[in-house]
Amino acid sequence: MFDSLVMRKIGNKEISHIHCLKEYMSAKPFKESAQRIVIPIYYMKELLGVVVLVSRQKRELNEEMDILENISSQLATAIVHAKLYKKNLETVEELKKTVKELNDTQLQLINSEKMASLGQLIAGVAHEINTPVAAIKSNNEIFSKLIKKIEDEKLSQIFNDINSTDKVAIQRINQLVISLKKFVRLDEAEVQEADINKELDLTLDLIRHETKHGITVTKHYGDIPLIKCYPNMLNQVFMNILVNACQAIEKEGEIIITTKYADKNLIISIKDNGKGIKDTNKIFEAGYTTKGAGIGTGLGLAISSKIIDKHKGKIDVKSEVGVGSEFIITIPSE
Repeated sequence: MFDSLVMRKIGNKEISHIHCLKEYMSAKPFKESAQRIVIPIYYMKELLGVVVLVSRQKRELNEEMDILENISSQLATAIVHAKLYKKNLETVEELKKTVKELNDTQLQLINSEKMASLGQLIAGVAHEINTPVAAIKSNNEIFSKLIKKIEDEKLSQIFNDINSTDKVAIQRINQLVISLKKFVRLDEAEVQEADINKELDLTLDLIRHETKHGITVTKHYGDIPLIKCYPNMLNQVFMNILVNACQAIEKEGEIIITTKYADKNLIISIKDNGKGIKDTNKIFEAGYTTKGAGIGTGLGLAISSKIIDKHKGKIDVKSEVGVGSEFIITIPSE
């Protein structure tokens, strides 16, 4: 603590120097006369601190006072600059955090609006499809009865084959409409138990047009338990990855889907032998795409990453150009 005289000088922004007894801490305490110099550090009217110097010299410091005042001024400037620099760093970090939160919110809004629009579209399409399909189905049943009355056996067989083909086509259309409704599931916004093997099959059924030409899908489904999740959201993730895998295979290739359960985690691997990804560090960033202009939006994998985050899981990617890519999704079951 300083005495009142020193405190008064500090308040007046003056340097104080007095002779005093200084106690040194060593093996045995002893006292000796010394000169103590107290230099206040001010910036504008704010006292930032003091510097205390101790000297054994007994002479006056008239010549050194200007130097000490300059040192005080420079120290004040350095301290203020250091504070401003620290504050700038904190501001930059806060801005980065805010930008990230805004990007996450934007992705969630895009995804919510996308799914809502998709739901409305599918509801309308399903209604428009069901009416003509019902008429075709009815005609198919009538035609089936009329075929039995045809006496020409060869002609009857031809019509039977046509009728059977139409019947399969009708079933396929009905199944597709059902699958689309299940995929969107706008009425299932809450967490629920789902069989991920069945969800993968549902997604594969919807992208059959992508896989039927030159692409073989091999499934290694494990004996996995039901897990609590948002099935419609996970289906989006599966679809994004599977469609990307199909597009990465230029002519013929294979997609291998593996599921297993280990250490209370569900693990889904989707592997392709397509052209691979050159830079995997940015693929989960919004707006980044390896596809050509007008083909990819760069949102699919970014949204997928956020969906897996929502499930408290993680999504990793391994890729080698000319060899293929593998996406590994890990979702905790508890």
